[in-house]
Amino acid sequence: MPKAYGSVEVYRTHMLNGVRVAAAQSLGAQLSACTIMFQVGSRLERDNQVGASHFVRAMSGCSGHAYSLVGKARVLQQRGCYLTCSSDRQTIAFTLRCPLPHFHDLKYFLIDTATRCCFHEWEVTDIKPFIKDNLLRMGCEQRAVDLVQKAFWAGPLHQSIFCDEVRVDSMSSANLKDFVTNFTPSNCTVTSCGIPFEDTLKLAESLHLQCVHDVCCEQEHMFSFPRGGYECHDLGSGSDTCVAAALLGCGTQDLCCLMKHSILAVTWDMLFSQLRERALDRIVRDKTPLGCQTDELYTTYKPFSISYMETGIFGVLAKSHSSNINKVANTAAQLLANVDKLSVEHIACGKKRLKLNLALNEENCVNVSESLGLQMASKIHIDGPLNAYCVIDSIPNEEVLQLAKDIVSRNLKRINIATALNTLKECKNPPKYVTKEGIFNNCKSITFSPRSIGFEIEDKPNISRVKQDPVSYIPIINPRSILPIIDTNWRKDEIGLPAIQQEEKQAVRLIVIRRKKMKKHQRNKLWKRMRHRWARVKKRRRQIKEKIFQNELLAMVKAANEFSAEQYVASKIERANHTPLPTRWRHKRLPAFIIRQLLGIDKKINYKHTDVYKA
Repeated sequence: MPKAYGSVEVYRTHMLNGVRVAAAQSLGAQLSACTIMFQVGSRLERDNQVGASHFVRAMSGCSGHAYSLVGKARVLQQRGCYLTCSSDRQTIAFTLRCPLPHFHDLKYFLIDTATRCCFHEWEVTDIKPFIKDNLLRMGCEQRAVDLVQKAFWAGPLHQSIFCDEVRVDSMSSANLKDFVTNFTPSNCTVTSCGIPFEDTLKLAESLHLQCVHDVCCEQEHMFSFPRGGYECHDLGSGSDTCVAAALLGCGTQDLCCLMKHSILAVTWDMLFSQLRERALDRIVRDKTPLGCQTDELYTTYKPFSISYMETGIFGVLAKSHSSNINKVANTAAQLLANVDKLSVEHIACGKKRLKLNLALNEENCVNVSESLGLQMASKIHIDGPLNAYCVIDSIPNEEVLQLAKDIVSRNLKRINIATALNTLKECKNPPKYVTKEGIFNNCKSITFSPRSIGFEIEDKPNISRVKQDPVSYIPIINPRSILPIIDTNWRKDEIGLPAIQQEEKQAVRLIVIRRKKMKKHQRNKLWKRMRHRWARVKKRRRQIKEKIFQNELLAMVKAANEFSAEQYVASKIERANHTPLPTRWRHKRLPAFIIRQLLGIDKKINYKHTDVYKA
């Protein structure tokens, strides 16, 4: 049965093999999207498959059983279409975005990518440098959210959606093929936006998925439980620092509780943005110099709510400079502990902001298609923004406030935030009070080691500021002033100081140097005056060369269009059967036309003296 999805109609059905199908037919949409989603994420990775979901996401455009990597990329680029893959700890989604007339030709690319990827060993080897580069270019916010989930969960949800750098080299094609066996019909969902329901149903019927009973039973008994812990990662010097603190949230099975957590997160996000704007206005109003501005302008707080099938987390993500991160971490923990300090007016504004976000999300066909897949997988039917607005309006503001109080009372009693924050505190030495004499007598020097954050304090050696030469100064004295004249022979062998003389300077090379400098000056003036004219001449030459080249290409294209295979074959056969004309007649070299007459090929010509040519 169709259901209204804002300005579209949604059709849903369940196939006999377990595949769930949904289609949202938008009115007048320019682009359409189709998604094949599997309820298989990093939580289903075994010991030898840790990081396989990251490789599957990165190798979504590689060769399949029907199409190669180059073939798919060339056709998609020519038609302006996109084939993407996104994943999290619970799902992997393959989405094709294209105009509706091209869907019938490109849907086979989507099927080949989602269910028939080959995972050749050489392609796995070639993708490993890209995986390592992806890990290096990961943003600090994305890494912090991934680490806080890794620290919060005990169980399958503990596994990250990114492959560890130490496991990249050990990943093989066999591990990826073993992980893809989890793609079964029972956890498959096919959804579309802007595509007719019949075409979506035909695409779902063309999927050839094998159901493994052991895998299905294993997926039903994999649960995760919350725990207390922390994770950290060093991004190097000069990088921004992020701190995330999280509490237990809710899953996607309870729609009402999920909406309450969303309202709570959007409300706190709105309040954080207002605090940041006030700090910016205060800095502009007080005309604070750039070097004296506080870190409030560079610090951002963002609440987040992440939900999975049966559970979820609710937390705060803070980003600031590394010098101020200890204070920011304590502030984030205090905000999380005081999440219930809201009013009814704040909740009402948060509902309006959430409605606006849902309306903006409806404009993207890819988001609509993937959200339908999540709804079908979670067995909830929101059917678009209009029904979501009704669910949001039906929730009283008092219940949202009560949920915030329950989050604080339920979680903060079990989690000791102060203990976790002690791991982030800076190592500060206690202050040491000395007298003024001690300040000058016992100076300390701080030396920093490059490419590290450690430093050491050592005694400064007592060295004078005046640097002395290693060899003492010995003045040169005229021997005549200190030695008596004892013998006249000594005066003959005397070696004294050279006499002070005015050496004559000759300007032999002066005129040569002057001419070189003058030529350089005139050359610079010439270039300054003629630069644009010469540039126009060179440009004209390039244009003429380009026109000649284009004409040659057009001539080649014209020759190729006029090519006839029949004429080519006939000319080849004629050339093969052709008998060459002899160049000699009775051992004498004669012209070709005379030889043709003598052979009887051409008619004989009556000459002036005789009609018979005597050779």
